Amino acid sequence: MSALVAVVLLGGCASIPTDSPVYPGEGQDDGGAQGDPYVRLIPVPPRPGAGETDLVRDFLSSMGSFEDDHGAARAYLTPEREAEWDPDGTALVYDERGTVDIELVDGASDPAGDDEAAASAQVRMEATRTATINADGRFVPAGDDDLLEVTFRLRQVDGEWRIDELPENLILSGQAVDRVYRSLNLYFLNPEESMVVPDTVLLPGHVTSNLADQLARRLVQGPTSWLEPAVYTAFPEDTTADTAYQAGTLTVDLSPAAAMTSEDERFGMAAQLAWTFRQVPEVQELRLRIAGEDMQIPGADGVTVDVTSGLWDSVDPSGGPGEDAPGHVYVTRDGALLAMDEDQAEHPVPGAAGSGTGIDRHAVSITEDRVAGIDPEAQEVRVAPMVSDGEYGTVLAGSDFRALSWDGAGDLWVAARQEQSVDEPDETEPDVGGVPGSELWLLNDGTDPIEVDVPELDGRIGTATVEQLRVARDGVRAAVVLGTEEGSQLAVGRLVERADGLEFGELVPVATEFEEVTDVSWRGPDQLALLGQHEDSTPQAYLSPSGGGGQATSAGAAPGVEMETITAMPNRPLLAGADDNEIWLTDDRLTWLPAGEGSAPTYPG
Repeated sequence: MSALVAVVLLGGCASIPTDSPVYPGEGQDDGGAQGDPYVRLIPVPPRPGAGETDLVRDFLSSMGSFEDDHGAARAYLTPEREAEWDPDGTALVYDERGTVDIELVDGASDPAGDDEAAASAQVRMEATRTATINADGRFVPAGDDDLLEVTFRLRQVDGEWRIDELPENLILSGQAVDRVYRSLNLYFLNPEESMVVPDTVLLPGHVTSNLADQLARRLVQGPTSWLEPAVYTAFPEDTTADTAYQAGTLTVDLSPAAAMTSEDERFGMAAQLAWTFRQVPEVQELRLRIAGEDMQIPGADGVTVDVTSGLWDSVDPSGGPGEDAPGHVYVTRDGALLAMDEDQAEHPVPGAAGSGTGIDRHAVSITEDRVAGIDPEAQEVRVAPMVSDGEYGTVLAGSDFRALSWDGAGDLWVAARQEQSVDEPDETEPDVGGVPGSELWLLNDGTDPIEVDVPELDGRIGTATVEQLRVARDGVRAAVVLGTEEGSQLAVGRLVERADGLEFGELVPVATEFEEVTDVSWRGPDQLALLGQHEDSTPQAYLSPSGGGGQATSAGAAPGVEMETITAMPNRPLLAGADDNEIWLTDDRLTWLPAGEGSAPTYPG
């Protein structure tokens, strides 16, 4: 029978059901490369004589056991439903810390006289829905006031209540999600195939699982529905994978569908696997086969290659500045841009940017050869080469520009605030008056502007505006701080190239536990550094996963000042600008120390 499930959406910001991130473990069992952190639930069988509501409550607890194809939960079903129930892989997550109402809707009846088997009842469960885990593993936060309503139909079997009608998806508490799922990245390629892109998924772990096998099978299936339009996979359609592990070497045997692939595609497949399996500590080497025959990995000396080999650095998702780039951090002082090296020695950058020209909000390209800035008075975005005679040139003008960010391909992204005019209404869109929205521009190589469609932020369906923009180095994802009437919030969206142009959208809220988020930076391919504050508190530094659920963790605060900006980079200290016109630094996420005079420190990007 069809499931009687109603999810009532009442709006609001998203919330995450966990108290801490769900991380893969480093355990090992007889299977070798298992990495099995799964805490096994000892299920409680149906209690003799349990009433209708008690039976449903115990059933919900047993759903957190994944052993034997949810065998513990099946014990609560009628024989017919036990044989037919086939969970579709989707999990609805509720907050067990709040109110969970389980009540009898229709009392037991016995319309057939003394026929006990005919007795039936309905039990309704209501709770706050905090998230959905899609069948592809994507974690989707719910709104603050989203309500989960599920109705179970019960009937008696041999004098005991059993469930005869239920949803095809799982219904799990936040605590069960913490215990059952692990957060892992699958890696795909950006459209230029120059960098791998993490796709964070939640995978269930249980006693029969093999982590390596799960990852390989899930990887060749392709990205989640959220990321799929924005990335490329080197695995041909319909490719399947089997794995074998021995003494640190993982062998991945691909189906014949992968046989007719080019050398570039084979390198791409191997790179996706290598970056994905770096998360499994027991896997040191990778061996690829196609239909049982060894595949020579392009660039490798033999048929096996180390998963941490420098061979994969060419598609490193961290997208560092490269060997020729100096690796500075940049600060603003008296309107001039200064470069600071690892020893905190500083000097003005060459060209116009180092002389102080009224430019605000600098952004330095990842290769550290160009700088972009905003002239708020002239309402212009300007770009200058960082050479001794480099002068600023205007690349955009006429808007209230708010944020700049360079990606790993050397393209500049610009966000601007715009008011939709009421004097020239667009008859194809609803008349929203002067609703504020945002414009987003991509400047190829920092010069040629292309307007990016932002349907979620252009004033048509909301009043949020982009106050801060940070594009990931892969050029596929961007983190934005959105200003709303209620405050500000952080979200991550994806950038998609369509036939009619570029689109930025499918925004997913991140770090929703904060009342305000004032700044954000990418600390790594799947981690954000941010300034967040709770009600009646001052901004503090936090680190947050960019996807896959999990709460932000504290990175401390500079003492006695109010932090205003934050910047981050893989394997480098966190830096912040504060209201005392000092740059603050932390290496350990606990102690912040002054690092020099200036404001708005920024790493390249």
